[in-house]
Amino acid sequence: MAFKSIFLAAVLLGQTAFASVSCDFQTAPDDGDTCDVFANNWGLSVQQLIDLNPTITCPNLDTTTTWCVVGKVTQDATTSSTKATQPTTSSTLKTTTSSAPVTTQPTSTRPTTTSTQVTTTTAAANQPQNSGTVSNCSKYYKVVSGDGCDSIDAKFSISFDQFRSWNPAVNSGCTNLFVDYYYCVGVPGATTAATKTTATTTAPAASNQPQNSGTASNCNRYYKVQSGDSCDSIDSKFGISLNQLRSWNTAINSGCTNLLADYYYCVGVPGATTTPPPTTTTGNGITTPTPRQPNMTKSCKTFYKVQSGDYCDKIASQYRISSSQIMSWNPDVGSNCQSLWVDYYICVGLK
Repeated sequence: MAFKSIFLAAVLLGQTAFASVSCDFQTAPDDGDTCDVFANNWGLSVQQLIDLNPTITCPNLDTTTTWCVVGKVTQDATTSSTKATQPTTSSTLKTTTSSAPVTTQPTSTRPTTTSTQVTTTTAAANQPQNSGTVSNCSKYYKVVSGDGCDSIDAKFSISFDQFRSWNPAVNSGCTNLFVDYYYCVGVPGATTAATKTTATTTAPAASNQPQNSGTASNCNRYYKVQSGDSCDSIDSKFGISLNQLRSWNTAINSGCTNLLADYYYCVGVPGATTTPPPTTTTGNGITTPTPRQPNMTKSCKTFYKVQSGDYCDKIASQYRISSSQIMSWNPDVGSNCQSLWVDYYICVGLK
């Protein structure tokens, strides 16, 4: 019995392991979030969230602090060889380790007489991935800084629904893409869609039709005339003069009495000098910065100046809103958010 007890103790000593966390990104939950909601927003299971944050308490999540949502958990295993000799049998301790959040294959091990720290990585290509990536994926894409679902969908001519069905960890607002992670962008037999224009533009990317004859061929910004518009109101909106408007739209007569509703008119060409519209105060008492897109909601309280390279998903992620909200508050950006205007302000919040 004494020999057996010593043998078991040695085996237990040989299996001692300590977890270490290498965190790449931390963020705070929204008020009222539970562990389940917070984990789901970042494409994690509750267990993965706990593994990344050993001090977290669930389900009653502390929303006043930040928690790790992108990182790696490594088991640092200290292994000593243990061999028990009996008349006819011997026992050799083997050590396996795993790495979270990505499931990995155990490293091959053998008896050793020295203490060793083991970190495992998967031998498979296209790693790391989020959980839930489809097993029949035939094409992967490594996300880089600045990517959004719209830009990825356009690059691979797929729909947002396809992208989410192949990568179910991506939330409905596409606000939890992880840089340097691999995402599925194709499966055998999938039907691809026509490529959408998602890059930032200085004019609507649509056809801008119908137009009158004589519209400037180098026009880079258009406006769709609404019922009740006049040359003065258009000039004021875009900080241009009547002479500029007429020179870019030669079909407009001298009295500007022949504007056609629902037609597109040129309101900007490269290098044109414009006068910023006066700063106004919306109905909620907030001073609205200019220039801005004409039909922005009057209830806006938070504004953003569009930069070159911006797209809706990127801006939405920055302000923790959805692309649909941006399009609702700024109808001039278009139904696919294809008409962001560089250096113009858009609404990104009503509070």
